[in-house]
Amino acid sequence: MKTYYIRHTKDLDIDNITRVNLWKNRKIAIHFPEDKQGEIGEKDNDSLDPDDYRPNGKGAIKNLRELAKDGGYVCAQYFIPDKDDSECLVGYINPNSEIEFIKGTWGDLKSYNGREAILKALSLQKVRVIKPREQTSLLINCPQQGTISWWHKAGEKVENLVKGIKKSNSGLEDLSTAQQETLCSEFMRLPETEINFPGLPRLSHLLLPIGRNMKDVDIYGISTDGKKIFAQVTYSNLEEPKVKDKCKKLSKYSDEGKNHLVFFCDTKKPKKDEDGILIFPIQQVFDRFISTKAGKEWLQYSL
Repeated sequence: MKTYYIRHTKDLDIDNITRVNLWKNRKIAIHFPEDKQGEIGEKDNDSLDPDDYRPNGKGAIKNLRELAKDGGYVCAQYFIPDKDDSECLVGYINPNSEIEFIKGTWGDLKSYNGREAILKALSLQKVRVIKPREQTSLLINCPQQGTISWWHKAGEKVENLVKGIKKSNSGLEDLSTAQQETLCSEFMRLPETEINFPGLPRLSHLLLPIGRNMKDVDIYGISTDGKKIFAQVTYSNLEEPKVKDKCKKLSKYSDEGKNHLVFFCDTKKPKKDEDGILIFPIQQVFDRFISTKAGKEWLQYSL
C-alpha cells in the first residue's frame, strides 16, 4: 500500500479557523479553486474530475482520488498560526473512502478574504501526532514539490509509525538516502576503519555538508593524510548501468591521483577499478559500523 505526503502550508489560502479545524478533526485537504483556465469563478471549483483543473491541480486531484480509492498511509504537515510552526500527523486512509467537501473560509493571501472556501478532504484514521524531535528523521527525503504526492522514498517508516511497530533489527534498507550518506561519512571517521580496511581513507573533516546539491559527489572532505576525499553513495547494485555511470563520473575528481575517490554501493567486496576509485560495499559499512558503540547509538537515534 502506498504512502502519501501532504502539506498544509502558509500558501494554503484559508483562514486560521479553517486551518486549525483541519488539524483538530484530523482531516487532510486540498484547495484548488481555479478552473482549467486558471480563473476563479463566483464559487470555488468543486469538481473531482482532474481534467477540470490546470496541471498542478490536476495532479493533486488525481493523487487524492487514488488515495481515496486504494487507501494508504499518510504523513501530513500543518502550519498552525498560533504556534507559528508546523505540526505533523501520520495516519491511514481506508480504501474506498469518500472524498468530503468541507466549507471553510478563504484567507487573506489574495483578494478573496472572507469568501467561502470549498476544500476536498479525507479523514485520517489511526492517527498519531509526531513530536518535533521525531520529525527530523521522518521527514528526510519527503517530496519537495506538490501539495499531495506519492512518497515512494518513505519505505515502511510511516506504515510502522501508524501500526506502532518498532523494528528490533533495523537494516540498511530502513535508512533514507541522506542517512546512508551520513552512515558512510561516519564510518570513514572511525580510527579502526583505516586499520581494518587499508586503502580506505579516514575522514578528518567535511568541507561541505553531505549530499545537498553537489554534482556527482555526496561526501567532500579532507582525510587524515591531508588529501581531499570525493565519495559517492548509492544503495543500488554496481552492475546496473546507471550505477556504473555514476561511478565513472567520480574519476574526473582524481586530479592525477592526488585525491581519494570512494564509491559506496551494493557490491561483494572492496576493490579498486581502473580509474583508481575504491569501490566499497555499503552493506559492509553498515554491518561494521553498527557493531561499534558509536554505530549502535547512531542507529538508535536515526530511526
